[in-house]
Amino acid sequence: MSVAVSILGSASTLVALYMTRAKGMNEPQASKFYTQALNHFLHEIRAFDLDHGHGVGDKRDDNINGFCLGLEMILSI
Repeated sequence: MSVAVSILGSASTLVALYMTRAKGMNEPQASKFYTQALNHFLHEIRAFDLDHGHGVGDKRDDNINGFCLGLEMILSI
């Protein structure tokens, strides 16, 4: 599970970088959308980490893969 926490921590760092980049864009609507989507994503990751970050094992792999896919979808838009 410590690997999962590392992955989620890395994902939150990437989200923060993209949020900074989105705020610097000249497209206000796109910037607002990215910021809202990434803020929601960060909220979900932090909540998951608080609820399940202490556990060890493979039980949460599907959730973590879902977070990775969700981040890919947000960043590909």
